[in-house]
Amino acid sequence: MEDILKKAEQARESLIPSKSEAVYQKEYKIYLDWLTRKNVMPKDITETVFLAYFQELSETYSPNSLWTKWSMLKSMVTIHEKRDITKFNKLQAFLKRKSKSYKPKKSAVSSPKDVIRFLNDIHLLHKHLPSSAPGHHFLVPPFSAVFRLQHPLQNPVFQGMGVPL
Repeated sequence: MEDILKKAEQARESLIPSKSEAVYQKEYKIYLDWLTRKNVMPKDITETVFLAYFQELSETYSPNSLWTKWSMLKSMVTIHEKRDITKFNKLQAFLKRKSKSYKPKKSAVSSPKDVIRFLNDIHLLHKHLPSSAPGHHFLVPPFSAVFRLQHPLQNPVFQGMGVPL
């Protein structure tokens, strides 16, 4: 029987991805600290407690982050407290409702003209800096290495830019 318990404990420990274990532990600790501040014992958790916790989180985090935190806590609570929070339907409904109205921010995208202008500016800066200037040799080589890999020399967009490819 002892052998079975050891095997079960090993299996339980492998439920958390090894690369992410520190992140999961940190998230679980944040949750436990919140419980302590609210004078709630981990054994007393209910869906209401989780709703309150996620309501507070929703004031700071995006719905995508809330789902990530829910997933991490789901695993950690299952392992450490042997509770199944996937049955907390109101909590899942809350998270879905938060996600419905969420519109992620779009990142600014540089146009090819912006990239060429930036590289030309770097090249000009590199040309006019004395070779003894700090960091002089760090400016252009990384860019030229990237473009050598991403855009072969025959690419007409990058020919004649004045940047050493």
